[in-house]
Amino acid sequence: MSLIEDINQELITAMKAHEEAKRSTLRMLLSATQNRQIELGHELSDEEAQEVINRCAKQRRESIDAYKKGGREDLVKNEETELEYLAKYLPEQMSEEEIEKVVVATIETLGGASGADMGKVIGEAMKTLKGKADGAVVSRIVRNKLS
Repeated sequence: MSLIEDINQELITAMKAHEEAKRSTLRMLLSATQNRQIELGHELSDEEAQEVINRCAKQRRESIDAYKKGGREDLVKNEETELEYLAKYLPEQMSEEEIEKVVVATIETLGGASGADMGKVIGEAMKTLKGKADGAVVSRIVRNKLS
């Protein structure tokens, strides 16, 4: 069963159980996947659907940060709840130690990059870490390693 089919099944279950927050989150996610499908003009593969889920999760994390800065704890709670539902469909995130190993290996592969090569290192590391690590964490680790 494909990832989108899994989400549809979960939506049906949430509707039957009258789980309003979960239902609205899954509907939002399915809407985002359908929009992407229209953009691409074909059925989404699981990898393409995963990219949409990652994008939605990233938006939730950014919203949480913004709402915390604005002192809107009620909205933070809503976004955190949505992020929990999305997390079920995200690949397991790597630990900072694992990310650091990938970053060090990337720097070695590029021949001992310097601070000016930060963008290149991040780009190469993200190819390896795609979907398994938050870009902000990778950026911070690369910055620390190159400084």
